[in-house]
Amino acid sequence: MKILIVDNEPRRYRRLKGELLQLEPLIESDIIIVSNILDATEKVDEYTFDIVLLDILIPYSNVDDDDKQNCVNFLEYLHEECLNKPKRIIGITSDSDLIEELNDVFSNKAWVIFKYSDTDDKWLHNILACVNYALGNNNIIKDDKTTFDILIICALLTPELEEILALEWNWGNPILLDNNIFVYPGIVVVNDIEYKIAATYALRIGMVATSILCSRLLPLLQPKIVIMTGICAGNKEEVSLGDVVIAESCWNYQSGKLVKNKKTGEVDFKVKPHHLNVKNKIKNFFIQLSRDMVVLSELKANSPKPNISPKIKVGSLVSGASVIADDITINKIQDQQDKNICGVEMEIYGLYDACVSAYYEPIYFALKGVSDYADSEKNNDFQTYAAKNSAVVLHNFFKKYLSQIL
Repeated sequence: MKILIVDNEPRRYRRLKGELLQLEPLIESDIIIVSNILDATEKVDEYTFDIVLLDILIPYSNVDDDDKQNCVNFLEYLHEECLNKPKRIIGITSDSDLIEELNDVFSNKAWVIFKYSDTDDKWLHNILACVNYALGNNNIIKDDKTTFDILIICALLTPELEEILALEWNWGNPILLDNNIFVYPGIVVVNDIEYKIAATYALRIGMVATSILCSRLLPLLQPKIVIMTGICAGNKEEVSLGDVVIAESCWNYQSGKLVKNKKTGEVDFKVKPHHLNVKNKIKNFFIQLSRDMVVLSELKANSPKPNISPKIKVGSLVSGASVIADDITINKIQDQQDKNICGVEMEIYGLYDACVSAYYEPIYFALKGVSDYADSEKNNDFQTYAAKNSAVVLHNFFKKYLSQIL
């Protein structure tokens, strides 16, 4: 195996190189380090690399300044012109804005970007997981014949999956599955019984990405329960910021038919949704949990504002393909489909449909915290709090009812 590190931060690449050399059978000559794009281009023209680790802010030459455009141009060269195309490309940066800006550039080609931190080794663990996968050292499936009990899928790494990983569930280092899916293995203990958990997130938001991810993982991990946590937009007539909604029913609110109105000549939308529901047993357990004052007090204690008293709601969440930030869409959904919907989001229907369509049907449910009202005042201020609330509710649900489900 040959690895190319394109990085001009010595503290970062020296540590990375040291960790890589702990992996068998890597040796010193397998790892080449350059500090600019000019040298990197020469190396990829000379060798075929299994993995290229690329600093997103990198100079073109040793006398130039750091510039993200150098990274973009290099990626285009690797993808379009380079004869020795690397098998995998991993971006790295400490700049969150750059990650958001260039995420599509990487994810469209099944490449990934990791956020570097001086205080958190997650970036390092993720890179080592990629290398282990390439080396064939991934034994989560080969050596462990037992199935996972629980699979948790989030739409976003931050804040959704990070709040799940903040729970004290004995999380291990991430493992790369199926070439581009990172799975975090963990264990939750309830009544002295250990339950195996795998948690992950999709590279892209939306029903399609979630459905594909779930469908790929079901035969690999064979979970007995599939869960989605995270954030949603709420219907302010039914819920408040910070509330956690359990999606007892879900459908694609954009499913239907566009027809021309013969009288007016305008195009009308004829709604034809397909409803998917969780099992009554799951619904009833959450109804009982919604009355638990200890759990509700825990949600209130986490509140960023003293006047917020979150509740646990069991109701309908509907899925769509777009982020909503207007004052009209939710009202239209209420008028055309169901006036009592608790909120809207973009993934749950895809998860439920993947579970129902699988070769075996696991237990499935989703719970999301209300972070906004999908109106013109939509912002990200409550996202972390809402994601944390969904994780806290799931943790308490496991403590009370997991042994009655599995």
